[in-house]
Amino acid sequence: MFQEDVDSVVFSVNQTNRIDNSLIGLNSVSDVQLHEEKKNLQSTVVNSSLFSSPLSSRNWSKFKAAHSVHKNHKAIITPLKTVCTMSYQHNQETPRSLPKEKDTDQNNFPTSETNLEWRTVSSKTSITNRIRRTRVSRNSFLDSGSSLMLFLSNEQRVYRECQQDRPISFKECIPLSKFKKCDKIGEGVFGEVFRTINDNGEFMVFKIIPIEGAKYVNGEPQKKFEEILSEIIISKKLHQLSEEGENHTIGFISLHNVYCVKGSYPGELLKAWDNYNQTKTSENDRPDESKDEQLYMIFEFEFGGCDLESMNTKIPSIEVAKSVLHQITASLAVAEVALNFEHRDLHWGNVLIKRTALKQIEYCLAGTTYKIDTHGFLANIIDYTLSRVGTDGVLHFCDLSSETSFFCGQGDYQFDIYRKMREENFNKWSDYNPHSNVLWLHYLAEKMLNMKYKKRAKIALKTRKEKFEEFLNEALKYQSAEELLHSNFFFQ
Repeated sequence: MFQEDVDSVVFSVNQTNRIDNSLIGLNSVSDVQLHEEKKNLQSTVVNSSLFSSPLSSRNWSKFKAAHSVHKNHKAIITPLKTVCTMSYQHNQETPRSLPKEKDTDQNNFPTSETNLEWRTVSSKTSITNRIRRTRVSRNSFLDSGSSLMLFLSNEQRVYRECQQDRPISFKECIPLSKFKKCDKIGEGVFGEVFRTINDNGEFMVFKIIPIEGAKYVNGEPQKKFEEILSEIIISKKLHQLSEEGENHTIGFISLHNVYCVKGSYPGELLKAWDNYNQTKTSENDRPDESKDEQLYMIFEFEFGGCDLESMNTKIPSIEVAKSVLHQITASLAVAEVALNFEHRDLHWGNVLIKRTALKQIEYCLAGTTYKIDTHGFLANIIDYTLSRVGTDGVLHFCDLSSETSFFCGQGDYQFDIYRKMREENFNKWSDYNPHSNVLWLHYLAEKMLNMKYKKRAKIALKTRKEKFEEFLNEALKYQSAEELLHSNFFFQ
């Protein structure tokens, strides 16, 4: 965490509150202990006008979009007296100590005399060579640049993250051979998700988001460059944890590439969109009205499988569920140590699982390697819209301090978690509170405990469920996912 004597500097803020807070009364945040008993966290199931339909990942995404939560992303940098490189020193944000950060003061905006230290790595390769890379580069905004970065526009910053100097075409980004093998596999309020096969015969996923256009998409305004920037940066930082190092995990969805493209939606993708609509009925607008000047962000991810929510009744056994929870806990622990990471929205729609032939997976935490039995399934964490990452002298977070309606949902334990996060951080979303990750692990464990499993050996199932219940009773007393991972009997 940034030291208390360090003046933080806000350099990119676009906070928009589109909610009439006078419509909803809310009690002030009280001073609460981090480790309240589980009984104070349980959900009271009531009907709510805010959520009239059953809770699902899609409904929740719609709610976040309708209230422009994505517009509340902030990025904070620290002057030279806090070194902008990764190290476990007391003069910069470090996961080993949890001092309170100073409130951000917008009057501290950097002047020309402000000195900032950045590590500069310039790339001289051509755009054609850059877009052929199969893995995302480390030359990201967090890792490269100079003080000149402060004076670049958000558009220029996005191009820099994409290793481009201009938008490219769809065909430069996705080869024709991949277009022909595309299937639409999902959708969100802000865009479409397609799956294809790469040259090695492996599935890969394209997430396509229209940006900067005047036309509303799926009833919502298109994202701006500044709103997409944090998503790119956080996705890159979490992807880099899959590389060998003293803090290593494969539990965050791998980001292979990110592109900014311009042009009309390709016909092959529209055919895939139509096939999806015929079989599953899309809730999105058909993206056929886009013009040649329309901009898109394309995220190229690994294929992570199906979300945990849709796998209810399809997971073979409670042993698999325990492995999934173990994998998610380990991934959060690694990200806490490496990046001061909080996910802040880890509902079961944001956990993907898929089958694997691997008997075990490894993760590395503070230089020590551990193994987890997979029981035939891999788990990946996705969606960093609300996440917090602080490293290399840069802090990214989504400021929910004025989003009153966001905390008024009822009918699912998920909504209690949002309120509990706000209580614990006193509505200061820049502060680092890794206990929020424990809250979400508690939520996931409760969901898994109540799932229906294919293998129903009654005695074994009863014993395993009792272990889950013991975990639920104990988990909330731990301060972080790292502490929970190392100290709780459930993962030993």
